[in-house]
Amino acid sequence: MGPNPWWMPRPPSPSLTAQRQTGTTGRGLTAAWSDGASFNDFAFPYDSSVVFTYKRSTEIEHHCRTFLSTPSELKSYDDLGFRLKNGLSFFNGDWEQETGGAPLMPFDDSDMPIDSSSLTSPLKLVSFEVKDVNPVHLSQNTVSLRGVLTIGILRNSTYISGSASNFHMRPGMSALRVDFEGVYTETEENGGERLICLLGNSTLPIGRNDDHVSNVENNFDVTYKCEPKPLQNDQILLVLRYPRVFNLTQSAIRGEMRSLTGRGNFEYFDNIYISAQLGGHSNYQFSSEQLMSKTCDTTPLEDEMVEDGVNMFESSEICHVLKRFTKEVYSIAPNLKLSGSGRDDHSNRLGPFLLGRDIKAVDRSYKNFRLVMQNVRCEQENLENKSSNARVSAVLRLYPATMDGYVAALRSGVSGMTLSVEGTWNSSKGQLCMVGCLGVLGSGCDSRIIVYFPRSLSNKQRSIISGSITSIKSGIDSDSPILFGAVIRFPNLWFDHSWYCKSYLSYNYSMTALASAFKERSQPSKLITIVRQSLLTYPAMEDREELIGRLDFLAHDLYIGAFVGPDLLRYGHMPETFVQINVLSLGPLLGRYDHLVYRDGSLVGAPADISKSGVLNVSLDLVLIEAPIKHREKSYNQVEKLYLEGLYNPLVGEMYLIGCRKVVVESVNVERGLDCLIDVKIEYSSETTRWLINPTATITITSQRNESDLLYFSPVSLQTFMIHDRKHAEHVLFRKIFEGALRILLQSVSVAFILSQFSYMKKNSEIIPYVSLVMLALQISLYSYTLITNSEILFKSNESNSYKKQPYSFVKYQKLLKVLDYTGKLLVVAALILTARLFKLVLKSRRLLIAPGVSKSRRVPNDVRVLLVTLVVQSCWLMFTRLIQFEEMLKLGKDPITLHGYVQQIWTLKLSIYFGMVQDFVPLPQIIANHMWKTRVINPVRKAYIHGFLLITLLLIFYNNLRDRVTYPV
Repeated sequence: MGPNPWWMPRPPSPSLTAQRQTGTTGRGLTAAWSDGASFNDFAFPYDSSVVFTYKRSTEIEHHCRTFLSTPSELKSYDDLGFRLKNGLSFFNGDWEQETGGAPLMPFDDSDMPIDSSSLTSPLKLVSFEVKDVNPVHLSQNTVSLRGVLTIGILRNSTYISGSASNFHMRPGMSALRVDFEGVYTETEENGGERLICLLGNSTLPIGRNDDHVSNVENNFDVTYKCEPKPLQNDQILLVLRYPRVFNLTQSAIRGEMRSLTGRGNFEYFDNIYISAQLGGHSNYQFSSEQLMSKTCDTTPLEDEMVEDGVNMFESSEICHVLKRFTKEVYSIAPNLKLSGSGRDDHSNRLGPFLLGRDIKAVDRSYKNFRLVMQNVRCEQENLENKSSNARVSAVLRLYPATMDGYVAALRSGVSGMTLSVEGTWNSSKGQLCMVGCLGVLGSGCDSRIIVYFPRSLSNKQRSIISGSITSIKSGIDSDSPILFGAVIRFPNLWFDHSWYCKSYLSYNYSMTALASAFKERSQPSKLITIVRQSLLTYPAMEDREELIGRLDFLAHDLYIGAFVGPDLLRYGHMPETFVQINVLSLGPLLGRYDHLVYRDGSLVGAPADISKSGVLNVSLDLVLIEAPIKHREKSYNQVEKLYLEGLYNPLVGEMYLIGCRKVVVESVNVERGLDCLIDVKIEYSSETTRWLINPTATITITSQRNESDLLYFSPVSLQTFMIHDRKHAEHVLFRKIFEGALRILLQSVSVAFILSQFSYMKKNSEIIPYVSLVMLALQISLYSYTLITNSEILFKSNESNSYKKQPYSFVKYQKLLKVLDYTGKLLVVAALILTARLFKLVLKSRRLLIAPGVSKSRRVPNDVRVLLVTLVVQSCWLMFTRLIQFEEMLKLGKDPITLHGYVQQIWTLKLSIYFGMVQDFVPLPQIIANHMWKTRVINPVRKAYIHGFLLITLLLIFYNNLRDRVTYPV
């Protein structure tokens, strides 16, 4: 399966979804819980039956002597092996290498197009796992152990797949495994450290000839144009340092891997530096409350908290909520209210975060970055009168928006783009206040983080978690303040967050008055409204017992996910804009119905929210996804994402909405950085005609500002292609039955016309010779072709190729459809027999005119010239009207076929087109014959015969142009 198309939103990772649904993102919840690193992405298979041996003690003692000079005595534990295996292992850390011209491994970047542009370079990840601990101490101060280190370069992934070999490489991924043997000890250096020193053995890739190396920007990765050669190397030294005390300022594992061979040797590589976070098995020590209390004296989000309301969770609740929202993706934005002070260095900083050299661009709207909270630990306070509070620690990781959020959440490296945070949840305020320390060595703890959980959503507030990061320092040395929030997303709203919406959220419809005024201004006249209500139906609540079920089905029907814009398909171009509109709330229903959550059928809100007129309050999210490069359509970047709220009138299928969009214009004062002076009208097509015309929607977006305003934009009008239709199968079935009945009706009328002509000829025998045999012959060939090829009579079903490949599920109606088809074919047989009798009758009458003894006063008609003229007219018609259709039909056959099959396909198409034209012009040869023969006989063919077939042709042309092709929405 290839990558998703540009218009398709990236789905949530199945692994992350499964973790959230099963609650395995944490390590359990009692009085305290924590979420550690992932243990399911280790790079190489490892045989658990391997017996570990220790044969390099002398070498280890020699090379590790410097690091073991001041060891402390180790405490003896019965479960020492278990403690070390879990406490020393880490996964998906970061690594960097000195740029001395000897890189560790090659990287094949041929998986990326030459002209691709990305904000990030490939990831450099490293994992280390302790495999065995020798229970026999070498001394009182050291313990022997064996481990394996996996180090690699990957493209937006943490999963390294491959064989059990020490090194393997494929486009977009390089990975090396090193088996280590060494010792563990503890020292008093740097405030107390745990340290492991190991010697490694691996097969290194050798291929560093200057002719085969090209340095990529900043020496971040190196591309090899030749296949590297393996070379065994057992002179690899790895030193990893772990803080003995795990707290806010000491939470990082740091290490170094270097080659023990001399520079210039093939085995030599430049030094590598490793960083990672301590895992979930380490015991965290919270700081004193005095530090926290000083930090939380001021609250920069006080106004927002008052407006939105806050959830004042008890300590057990906040720990549960944080557990469920671990690894949630946060959008970020500048805090314009507080942006007047502090340094404004947009080149390498974003708030307190120090951007890495692999980041190439920063947009002022911060839309190029996301934030994720990981390694969350939550502990209920047991102090007197404070049982409702909780202590929390976590890591905030900044990452480029081009990176998958699930990948970012699994990383454990420590850098300037990570912020270790710790603080206290105050249930009386509904606020989590934390101190943040940057992940760079020597950086202070200068950041204040405030987090709260809004109690209600609105058109100006769509986050289920909101927060800010500000600087504790003041003046020019302070960092620019930023806001972050977990904006409610689809389909997370349906699957992951339904429990939260039910228990802790409601929707505040704050734009109802404005939407009502917009409705009065833009609704059609009363006469048109009455006609539409009388003849047409639109998406509305069905007759169900439970209100919640009716609202949920209607919300499903109002979803829009389709291409918009001009019909570029006819020119061989795909549309370049995709629109997605999701319903956030409808009346009292927030989110979507989940029978496990709404077991009692209750709603957050009262049924009184639904007016007697049927008009419903509604809120939606509108997103316009544009192709990376647009050739024919204009850009809609000014309205690419809108929060919508207003009214839906199911009687006319129209929405009257007020839209809000995020803007960053410092000279314009807008509340919460949102421009909400936008009118949006959405019109749904009628359900009554969906069996004939595919459902669509029209979207009109208009700014209420003056043209001189900086935030003004030109009106936008969008017409969608086919949108989702829950009853699509029913509509298709109805069309098939209707078309089957229509074929029978029209073919019956054709047979009636032929019988009428038969009767007319018997009453007026003198006209019989002047009936065109060409006309009758073409009719006979048309009916014969239909029966021989088992084609649909009169007209074809208009179905797309993708739809034809889908088997119908109308098992109950297959007999009815077959009866309709067989009845139509029997009528074709009847028409064939009757037309053949007409042909025989005309031929017999002409033979009588040239028989001996018959008067020669009348000239015998000759159809040769009629045939020639008919063929010329048909040829011209095919050239001018059927050529384009013929070319389009040829393009549909994309499956590879043989030469014989291709020729057969060509002739099938030609015959189909030709007999389609014959059917459209049944009376044509007779009209030509009347003009050529100029006989005294008036009307050799009854007018009802000619006019009847012409009327059938016109009716079929009208129907074919009216109906849409049966297909599926995107």
